[in-house]
Amino acid sequence: MPRAVQVETEAINTDSFLDIVASVVSIMIIMVLMTGLKIENTPVDAAALAAAMGQTVLPSEEDAAPERSVQDEQSRAAEKIDKLRGEATDVREECNQLSQRVASLEERRRTVGQDLDRQSQEGAEVQRRIGEARSHLAELERKERAVEAAPGPTVAIESYPTPLSRDVEGHELHFHLRAGRVAFVPMDSFLEKLKGEIQLKAYRLRDEREMTETLEPEGGFLLKYALQRVDHGARSYIRLKYFTITPTSDDLGEPVERALVQDSQFSQVLRDPRAKDATITIWTYPDSFDAFRQIKKALFHLGFSVAARPLAEGQRISASPEGTKSAAE
Repeated sequence: MPRAVQVETEAINTDSFLDIVASVVSIMIIMVLMTGLKIENTPVDAAALAAAMGQTVLPSEEDAAPERSVQDEQSRAAEKIDKLRGEATDVREECNQLSQRVASLEERRRTVGQDLDRQSQEGAEVQRRIGEARSHLAELERKERAVEAAPGPTVAIESYPTPLSRDVEGHELHFHLRAGRVAFVPMDSFLEKLKGEIQLKAYRLRDEREMTETLEPEGGFLLKYALQRVDHGARSYIRLKYFTITPTSDDLGEPVERALVQDSQFSQVLRDPRAKDATITIWTYPDSFDAFRQIKKALFHLGFSVAARPLAEGQRISASPEGTKSAAE
C-alpha cells in the first residue's frame, strides 16, 4: 500500500494581516476626513445647488445689500440725468430767448442808427435853409433901406362910385355874359313883340287856362313865354305868367377884350342915343365874374350905372310878375 505522504505546512501569521487591514482602514478614514474638511471649507454655490435641486434660492440680506446700494446709485444717477436734461432744456430755451432779444436789439440799434443819420441830414438841410433865409432877409433889409432912402413914387388912386345899389326904375340895356363873351340882348324888341302876341293869342285862352308860345329868334336869342287866364267872378283877364330868353349858340357875342375897344358891337350899342340915360344890366354866369369886373370898370369911366344879375350855371334869363327888379350901382 502506498505510503501516505505527510506534508508539513508552515503555520500562517494572522497578526501581520490584521496590521495591514488596520493600516488600510486608517488610510481610508484619513482620506474621508480630509475630503469632508475640504467640502466644509469650500463655499457652496447656492444658485447652482438650487438649480441642481430644481429650487429657487432667495439671496440673503447680506448678499442683497450691495445690490440695493447699486440700484439706489443707479436711481439717483438717473434722477440727476433727468434733472440735468431738464436744466439743459431750460438753458436752451433761455438761450433762444436771449438770441431773439439780441436780434431785436440789433434791429432796434440799426433803426435808431438810420433815424440818427436821417435826423443828421435833416439838421444839415435845416441849417442850410436857415442860412439861405438869413441871406435873403439881409438882402430884403438892404433893399428896404434903399427904398426908404429913395424918393417916393407917385401913386394913382382910381375912384369908383360907392357900391350902394338901388332898384332900376328907368330904361335898361341888357347884356348876356358867359364864358368871357358878352352879347347884347334885344329885350326892348322882344317886349314890343310880346305885347302884340298877347293881343293876337288871347282868344285861345277862352277855352284854355294857359298857353305857351315862342317868338322868332332875334340877335342870337330865343324868347319863350307863357300866358295865363285869370278869372274873377264873371270877369276874366289875360296876364303874362313868365318868359325866358335863351341864346341860340354857345359862342354868342364877342370876347370882353374885343368888346372894350372903340369899334366893337358892345361899344356901338352904348353909343346909341337910347343908351344915354340907361342902366346897363349884365346877366352874368359864375365863369365870367372877372370879365364882369372889367366891363363894370369901363362902364363907370363912361358914366353908366351898372346892374349885375348873377345866374347859376344852366339858368336862363327870365322874368315874371313875381320877379325882382335889377339893382344898379
